[in-house]
Amino acid sequence: MKKRLLLFSVMLMIISLGKAQWVIDSTNTAAVNMYAASTSTCAVFSNGTEWNVFNAVTGVHTYGNLTIARTLIDVVSYGDKVYFAGGKYGYFADPQYTKTVNVYNSTTNTWSTLNLSTAREIGGAGAIGNKVVFAGGTGRTDIAGPVNMYKKVDIFDAVTGARTTANLSKARSNIAVGAAGNKIVFAGGWYWDMSYNIVPSNNADIYDVTTGIWTKTTLSKKRENIAVAVVGDLIVFAGGTGNMGDVTNVDIYNATTNSWSVVYMPIAKSAMRSVVIGNNAYFGGGLGGNANDIYVLNTLTNTWSTITMPTNVTGFSLSVINGKLYAAGGSSVPAGTYTDLVQIYDPTLNSWSTQNLSIARTGVAATTVGSKGFFAGGTIAYGYPTPTNTKRVDIFTAPLRLIAEEIINPVFEAIVYPNPSSVVLNIEIPTIYAATYATLYDLNGRAVKMMNIANNTTSMQVTDLVPGNYLLIIHDETGNRIVKKVMID
Repeated sequence: MKKRLLLFSVMLMIISLGKAQWVIDSTNTAAVNMYAASTSTCAVFSNGTEWNVFNAVTGVHTYGNLTIARTLIDVVSYGDKVYFAGGKYGYFADPQYTKTVNVYNSTTNTWSTLNLSTAREIGGAGAIGNKVVFAGGTGRTDIAGPVNMYKKVDIFDAVTGARTTANLSKARSNIAVGAAGNKIVFAGGWYWDMSYNIVPSNNADIYDVTTGIWTKTTLSKKRENIAVAVVGDLIVFAGGTGNMGDVTNVDIYNATTNSWSVVYMPIAKSAMRSVVIGNNAYFGGGLGGNANDIYVLNTLTNTWSTITMPTNVTGFSLSVINGKLYAAGGSSVPAGTYTDLVQIYDPTLNSWSTQNLSIARTGVAATTVGSKGFFAGGTIAYGYPTPTNTKRVDIFTAPLRLIAEEIINPVFEAIVYPNPSSVVLNIEIPTIYAATYATLYDLNGRAVKMMNIANNTTSMQVTDLVPGNYLLIIHDETGNRIVKKVMID
């Protein structure tokens, strides 16, 4: 191997433009733990009865009612559409189920309706490659019949709305779902045995949206309440509740190689929240471990680290704005009072800072649109049997943070073409000296594609990405890296 020349200079600047700003708005009706989703321009919230849309560009708030009020809706964002699918309504002891899928299109600012093949509470849902898929769940075929467990799958074309159907390998609900590359994976969940006892499952069904082919496999452990994080072409299924309690198992699916690997969390946990920043998946909240510990998986090295929130709270929301982690609201431990704290972790500086919501509350719904974070609703006062909820929506505009990096290195160069591209990015590296990786980030700091570079010319497929600007970072294990701005059209 040619001797390496260490003739390079590095200039790294982190520049924040402007100041963080808060704006107060409100939903039409007070609610807690709302369904939250986003498109490229809008934040969308629903309490199961009404919807509230906040346009992040114009600042306009609109609201209205879903075509049928219900609970246990499954929500999927894909492109500029948000899907509110299935659910149940009526008396607790005699629930009814719906086929309804309410679809919001932020491009036209309109709502439309689709129908599932079978009325049910959806078991799990995901979307990629113009396919939106709703799988499994529970429901009943008539108003007086028994509640059934389904393996039914409804597949909608995101452009035409046309529906096709398929079946899971096993009927079940509370399925963990992740989508990457051209695959959607439905993993774990629970089903009933002959005596209607709840039994965790290790079934995993993989749907290839390009070929339409379904394959089945098994997780390393039977479990439900699994947290999911998608890092590039990796889908991480973390923790969960098994036959003997919470587990440490983490099953990782590589959508490019169609292969699985297993790692283990530092502690058994379930029902966690998850977010992704760069190559790292962050898991917090849920059950097990210390309330203020967030466990971080580096997907390049498959190693774990732990970051600890300065203030110990439970019931916080977890979101990402401009590459920083935001843990908002919750209940203070051990006091049991609600908090207005927003605890912010910056992975670049490995440091914590804080902001404050306008009122203290727990059960906040959070979502991000560009550089704006939306924190909606929540409970502001305990009450039995009815707590006091709020309409409050806090909208946080994070300061624009630019990371400018210039690396001049005669032995570590890269050419990326075509740029712009809608199909593939070709990456040419004249000489490879160490293990080298390429990661494509969106402007929220989320890694949307990641791959190893073993050859001088490597291709990265981008047909499944939303058009816009991205950063392609090419780096090797010794610390050298090149940053390229690319456009997907």
